[in-house]
Amino acid sequence: MLNQNSQIVERVKKYSERLGLKLGVEIFDVQFVRDSSGYTLRIFLEKENLSIDDCTLFSKEISKWLDNEDFIPHSYNLEVSSPGLNRPIRNLDDFKKYIGKKCKIELNRKNINGRKSYTGYIKSIDGNSIILDLKKEVAKIDYNDIKKANLEYEF
Repeated sequence: MLNQNSQIVERVKKYSERLGLKLGVEIFDVQFVRDSSGYTLRIFLEKENLSIDDCTLFSKEISKWLDNEDFIPHSYNLEVSSPGLNRPIRNLDDFKKYIGKKCKIELNRKNINGRKSYTGYIKSIDGNSIILDLKKEVAKIDYNDIKKANLEYEF
């Protein structure tokens, strides 16, 4: 059974995906968190050349829906933004999407070469493995060994 926060996230995500299609943006993530300042509903959008105007329009439209549906039982702040330049790579589909991009991968533990992290370009996906071009060599990393992965922005 989903807890209340998970139910809120699922409901917001479902509507956000429909709204995103209408507005030409993808939903990267939805979070509903509580911190020292109260509750925050965060919606991360993704689109090539995502602009502040995209976020503002999405925020206005989702706010109307949230106010109308009124299913969140306490006050909260709404944040709509991009996941950032060094966005997380969350699954194999993300790795496929970002082929050719630079990323940093941290492993759960050191591998047989004694390495715990890699930075390189995503060359391809081979089954459950990520092929990473490290310039002087190529690394094959099993997806299940990855603790965390992020895109690395290049200036």
